[in-house]
Amino acid sequence: MGSEIIQLRRMAPQLALTPELDAMLEAFAHRNGAIAIARLRRLDLSLASSLDTEIALRARGRILVLVEALSEHLSYFNARAIA
Repeated sequence: MGSEIIQLRRMAPQLALTPELDAMLEAFAHRNGAIAIARLRRLDLSLASSLDTEIALRARGRILVLVEALSEHLSYFNARAIA
């Protein structure tokens, strides 16, 4: 997942999605997987309605990988660290 996030971070300025991606990463950092998934889906919808450029298609693929991983392992990503 880390490499997908890094690549999306690099693509975001070209796609004018930096604020939306930052919001998703904030939810992820606060261990709120459901909100992170919802924000990723919104990013995907934004890209789907744009012109189908190669970078937008690559970004959508990375978003789908993240949604799948978060959905499959939601309880793990939402778990609080034990001190």
